[in-house]
This record gives sequence, C-alpha cells and structure tokens, in this order.
Amino acid sequence: MVATSNCGYACAMAEKTVKSVIFKWLRFAALLAVVYVANVQLQTWMGKRALEQTELQFLGIAAGLAQGQREHKPVLVDFSAIWCGNCRVMHQTLFTDTSVKQVLAHDYVLVRVDYDAPDAEGFMQRYDVRYFPSLVVLSGDGTLLRRLPVPNTAAEFVAVLRAPG
Repeated sequence: MVATSNCGYACAMAEKTVKSVIFKWLRFAALLAVVYVANVQLQTWMGKRALEQTELQFLGIAAGLAQGQREHKPVLVDFSAIWCGNCRVMHQTLFTDTSVKQVLAHDYVLVRVDYDAPDAEGFMQRYDVRYFPSLVVLSGDGTLLRRLPVPNTAAEFVAVLRAPG
C-alpha cells in the first residue's frame, strides 16, 4: 500500500512559493542579461568612436607586414579590443595626438589586431601577448623587434616610439 500525503492548503502554498521564487530569479537573470548586452553594445560603440577619432588608417596584420617590407619600416601592432575601456583611453589620448600621428606616419606602418578577430588567437600565441592593450613592434617579415609599454601621455609615447631598439 502506498502512503499518500494529503497536505492540501500547505502543499499548495509551498508549491506556489517555489514557483514565485523561481519566476523572480528568472526575471532577475533576464534583467542581468539585458544589462550585460546593453553594456557590451555601448562599450563597442564607444570603442569604434574612439578609433574613428584617431583618423588613422589601421591595417590588418598581413597587409601591414607586406607594407613594412616594401617600405623598410617597422610595423607597430596595436593589439586591443573594441570594447576595452583601457584600449579606448589609449586611442583617445595617444593616437589622436598630432605629434604621435606624425611619428607613426613617418616611421611606422600601423596595424591593429582586435581581440575578437579570427587572427587574434594566432597573433597572441605567436607573440606571447597576454593582455590588452599591448603594443609590439615587428619587422616586415614578422620578427618581434620589441614590446612597447603603454605610456600615459602623448609625449611619453613619442619618446618610446623614437627610442632605438
């Protein structure tokens, strides 16, 4: 004989409470998802805008290396993420400066590798890049010449770009 419990009102209320709690958590999770997606979209928009404000022509890695070989110039690779706040600050404060732009135009081929790009993982492995923003200087054949610190001011950046090595 199977014992059945006939708890009536108490069981119904407990079931209703469990459903209510689950529904509240689902609403909370949905709200978090909406906030997360909205934040990513906002950060992406702000990152694209910061890149546009530089008015620089960033090449892809293959095109940049080829141009570096043709022009016998080192290739400055900006490894960053479009949604990265520190990357955005770097683009807004360093890459918009006239003196930085002059040094870049005269002495370097400028490349940008985005973290979300298909070739980013291979780039990270080949050059041991572990964070962004990261700045590396390559020869036209892809040999790593040096890693650059990300300076705080445009004057420091110009000095780093002009430093031998």
